[in-house]
Amino acid sequence: MLSKAQPTASLGSARTGTARSTSNFTGALNPVVLSEETSRELLVSKVQPVYPPQAARTGLQGAVVLQALVGKDGSIRDLKLIRGYLVFGRAAFDAVKQWRYKPYVLNGQAVEAQTQITVNFKPPS
Repeated sequence: MLSKAQPTASLGSARTGTARSTSNFTGALNPVVLSEETSRELLVSKVQPVYPPQAARTGLQGAVVLQALVGKDGSIRDLKLIRGYLVFGRAAFDAVKQWRYKPYVLNGQAVEAQTQITVNFKPPS
């Protein structure tokens, strides 16, 4: 379900570095945090969002930032709206939940990964 846009302090590490895990034990309990660039390299199937008709009427444009939890199988397990217009958030949510990634492998095992996804919306030409 789409949540209200609220900054989350733990997301700062998602913008730097490629992966973060504090130890083998906690890495098994918590998802690895991947940068947006690293997760983009693992993307194997991407559904483009539909530009919302109500935004088209006003010429609204902008970016939406989502926080995603990618499962061990590469599917999107959870999505949260971090920043952006709600009208674009719904469209981005509907598209991104269909995306598929190569599983992220750490120490020879597929692990869950948390990342940010930015989706840009511009009026259709």
